[in-house]
Amino acid sequence: MNLKEVKVSGSENLKELPDLSEATNLEVLDINFCPRLTSVTPSIFSLNRLERLSVAYCSLTKITSKNHLSSLRYLNLESCKKLREFSVASENMIELDLSSTCVNAFTSSFGCQSKLKILQLRESGIESLPSSFKNLTRLQYLNVYKSKELCTLTELPTSLEILTPQIAQH
Repeated sequence: MNLKEVKVSGSENLKELPDLSEATNLEVLDINFCPRLTSVTPSIFSLNRLERLSVAYCSLTKITSKNHLSSLRYLNLESCKKLREFSVASENMIELDLSSTCVNAFTSSFGCQSKLKILQLRESGIESLPSSFKNLTRLQYLNVYKSKELCTLTELPTSLEILTPQIAQH
């Protein structure tokens, strides 16, 4: 199958995706604004060429992968308000958006994503950052605005250029 992009954003009645394991050339999977989508097929985590996965504004409760996705560079899970469990890693990840999710922790291996430059945690449920966070030596932008559960920031990478902090609540 020569399929390189799947874009089904705005499919309000989409409940599930087909098995995509045969779409070995797939590079972009864009399934934003599909409010009835509660999970993604595990087959997407076996796609060796997948570079961009965007599942924003869906009803996912978890997104986990035991496979290490070496090709994944962009992962957008913004406003998946029911998302509580997150465990996806790629050493080539450049941008990760977990804004407005209920994810409250990262796995200890989160720091292996050494190419990560942009991390969006705005209005997320994140409570703390793992000690491996300092290993994100290319991280330039961290947004924790209105992340009310975040109590402390661990040692930050020296590469960090912009930190958008939480606004103190009065």
